[in-house]
Amino acid sequence: MTGRTKRPLLDEGCAASEEPSEASRRIRPDARLLNECFERACDMNPERTAVECGADRLSYVALDRQANRLAWLLMARGVGPRDHVGILLDRSLDAYAALLGVIKSGASYVPLDPSFPADRLEFIAEDAGLRDFVTSSSMSGRTLGLPCAVLEMDRLGDRLAALPEGRPGVEIAPSSPCYVIYTSGTTGRPKGVAVSHASIVNFLRVATPVYRVTGEDRVFQGLSIAFDFALEEIWPAWIAGATLVAGPSGARIAGPDLTAFLAEREVTVLCCVPTLLATLEPELPRLRTLLLSGEACPADLVRRWWRPGVRILNAYGPTETTVTATCSEPVPDRPVTIGTPLPTYRLYILDESLRTVPAGEPGEICIGGPGVAIGYVNRPDLTAERFIPNPVARDRAAAPRVYRTGDRGRRTTTDEIEYLGRVDTQVKIRGYRIELAEIEEMLREDEAVENAVVTPLERGGSAQDLVGYITLATAADALSPEDLRERLRVRLQGRLPGYMVPAHVEVLPSFPLLAADKVDRAALPAPVSPPLARRSRPHVAPATPLERRLATWWADALGCDGISAEEDFFCDLGGHSMTAARVVSRMRQDPLLRDVAMSDLYAHSTLRGLAAFIETRATQPQAGPPTAADAPLAPLHHSTARVMACGAAQLAGLYAWLLLPGLAMTVLFYRLFRSGHLRMPQSTAGVLDHLVRLPVPAFTVLELGWLVITLLVLPLPAARLLMAGARPGLYPLWGVTYWRFWMQSKLLALTPLRLLAGSPLLAPCLRLLGARIGGHCHLQAILAPPSLLRIGAGTSIGYGARLQTYTVEAGRLRLGTVRIGAGCFVGANSVVLPGAVIGDGASVGEQSLVPEDCVVPPGEHWAGSPATRQDTAPVLLRDLEARADDTPWRAREQAHHDRHDEVLVQAGDQFRTAHPDAPQRLHARPVPAHDRPLDRDGGQCAAEAGAQQQGGAEQRHHRGRKGTHQAQCGEQDAEDAQGAHRRRQGDAEVFDGQTRRDKAATRCVGQSRGEGPTDLAARQEDRR
Repeated sequence: MTGRTKRPLLDEGCAASEEPSEASRRIRPDARLLNECFERACDMNPERTAVECGADRLSYVALDRQANRLAWLLMARGVGPRDHVGILLDRSLDAYAALLGVIKSGASYVPLDPSFPADRLEFIAEDAGLRDFVTSSSMSGRTLGLPCAVLEMDRLGDRLAALPEGRPGVEIAPSSPCYVIYTSGTTGRPKGVAVSHASIVNFLRVATPVYRVTGEDRVFQGLSIAFDFALEEIWPAWIAGATLVAGPSGARIAGPDLTAFLAEREVTVLCCVPTLLATLEPELPRLRTLLLSGEACPADLVRRWWRPGVRILNAYGPTETTVTATCSEPVPDRPVTIGTPLPTYRLYILDESLRTVPAGEPGEICIGGPGVAIGYVNRPDLTAERFIPNPVARDRAAAPRVYRTGDRGRRTTTDEIEYLGRVDTQVKIRGYRIELAEIEEMLREDEAVENAVVTPLERGGSAQDLVGYITLATAADALSPEDLRERLRVRLQGRLPGYMVPAHVEVLPSFPLLAADKVDRAALPAPVSPPLARRSRPHVAPATPLERRLATWWADALGCDGISAEEDFFCDLGGHSMTAARVVSRMRQDPLLRDVAMSDLYAHSTLRGLAAFIETRATQPQAGPPTAADAPLAPLHHSTARVMACGAAQLAGLYAWLLLPGLAMTVLFYRLFRSGHLRMPQSTAGVLDHLVRLPVPAFTVLELGWLVITLLVLPLPAARLLMAGARPGLYPLWGVTYWRFWMQSKLLALTPLRLLAGSPLLAPCLRLLGARIGGHCHLQAILAPPSLLRIGAGTSIGYGARLQTYTVEAGRLRLGTVRIGAGCFVGANSVVLPGAVIGDGASVGEQSLVPEDCVVPPGEHWAGSPATRQDTAPVLLRDLEARADDTPWRAREQAHHDRHDEVLVQAGDQFRTAHPDAPQRLHARPVPAHDRPLDRDGGQCAAEAGAQQQGGAEQRHHRGRKGTHQAQCGEQDAEDAQGAHRRRQGDAEVFDGQTRRDKAATRCVGQSRGEGPTDLAARQEDRR
């Protein structure tokens, strides 16, 4: 690193510098309290300008005297050590005097920003227990109702003038709180971070030689004092005797206005966040030091601002570790890191078990040393959670506590720390962990983009896509928005995986900012632009009803309207596997589309193509040719040497582990012989005598204990380490990953894991192995390897079920994550293959197979091999109820019969018109009791009709028994159930139709003979 001496890292993963440099010894303050640091600088530079605010300015001695008077006033009101005093002031001379005055009184100051809403001010006043509140009359409306006394600085002139100018000299312990800064909390309420005098003074001692601020510098102070980054602007400048140049009061400026202000005031040291710096132009001839903090620093910003004579510092540190913990000097064409820890700070990269990780491996950044804050005000639970005892034993004397930052990082080959984003807010899109900074960096590389922010887009309650927001540079004036989006699409799709390409890119005039000049991501507008993948082409409206229904479902899943029939679901509309799963799940709710599969959508990815495929398959149902997605993998051949090497490594690893107990026994016997407690006897009686003496029981206890440790305890952490860092993907068989997988399975076989099936102890053991399992789960499954399992709370896994996160195919080992939501059920002896996703509340029947990459939507029941969606009895009943109307069944049946009779009578009339001699021919033939002629043809027809009726009755009786048996058996396949229902209904209609046709035929015969309705009714009665 330029201008810095590299420090070696400790073996445990700690980076620290034990001794400050010689320059630090010369210029660091010797005071124990923060106010003593300022007083020492005041004594050395009494007439220098301490602060410049607009046209007003105060020298060091004048500022010191004004702060002393305020301290005397506060002390007269009873304020002292351990008290908290709030400060609510615009950027002004009074604000800096108030800050110093509160410290000199022995109290700790609680800075507040004028932009805070009233409820936040009230909460902080109550939570911190403010004794007094220092403000101005212009903010009297903001302080009404606060539970503390209010002091208005602009109305205290006479009272302050009457007080002494000398320093109060209050006895303050270095461990006492110096200030309390409130930061955002995860509960929606801010949390106060209390920092001691010792911590802030230690920071100034070690940071002063790093920042190299001199008495000739003019340091810009633009941030609100309510944020700890303002301490980095104020105190190093005062310690060096420099001039603090305050930004405009009551306004936050950026862009060209801020550039002009900095140039006019001849600012030499600028402290700001990267977002603010991106709006400035590097036209500041007096600027010599640029300190960036608060956000990740993009590499393009370094290239833009780096030049000879300008020193760029990239600082990192949460409020809980006193302003800054690490610092680097980034240079162009090198990765930007957060550098190495400041002297006396210690930084650790720890895993989830609070163990240090090797260099290059990611983990959580934890910081220790004198800079660690006291804790959170009135939050002992959160303090105990975030401020923990140092897990590195050798450093506990120098750093007894460490703060868990919640940030991810890793150590580079140059012993620097690379910032990787947040742990708790890490973006996860469709199962992929994504660092948004990488996408933002790529967007900024376009010359038309000035700055970029990427955020997740939530659909259906989860983040499924990304949205990019950009502001334009002057180079974008000649580009239309469509051309710019197309250029960005080509750039991103050519350099990023598909899941990292934003679905939308929105152009904004500026980004909404928080009070700390950070981007307010929550205030970014919802996307209104078309999907980034969508290209400009003629719109083809959906033509058929099926195409229009598909367009509606696609629009709901993709969040876009006006879908063309020729647009591709994936290439043009930005669809992906999760949106495809939602579309297919919605399509399967239609009874006519229950057979649609994910592969159908991939093979026919346009509206028109998919609709045509569905309609063709409906008219000609047959299996189509296999698609490219279904093609098997080409076999991967391995050399004999590779196979033999893997076998030798398996034997070596297995024997090494199994020989551990024997090695322990040998070592113990050897130590006993060497110590003289055990000697070889000269006879068999001597051997028996030795076996009952004291050394042998002690040895037996030690040996049995070691056997328990090696066979039952050690396999769990060893198995965890073997598959640490394993990722889903394809790996060659007989390779290193396969060996690690095989060794883990053998180690787990030595543990009583299978005996714990159905026990509440199984879930904690699996968590130790890397599985992510929610609470209150009942597990009776065979789970391997566990590190790729994700199981939600309240899920039940049946006996003998296999949640299989691996398969072996075509000479490859495939590892995949199995994700099971909350409240799910997996039946006994079922198999879930890698990549499968089971949504919340879903269930899988017994002896079912959930294929690879299959998605079971939330709340559905799937069964079979392969598993398909099943309609349970309640679902079928709801469908029948929805299709039923309110017409009584008898009336509906009678109306149906009457319509059929009318049709048949009309047919009879048409028959008589066409054949006028038919009645005479019928009169000439004898008619038996069953009302049908007994000629050859008529008898044959009557016999056939009777046989059909008898056969139909037998079939109905058989189907009725079958339907009863199926109803008693429980759930059944939805299509079989509905098909059986339709067949039973059709049989009933056939039987009724035959009866009605017989009646109508009889009526036609009677009419042809001239019989009236009375004769016809009588003959029908005789027939019955």
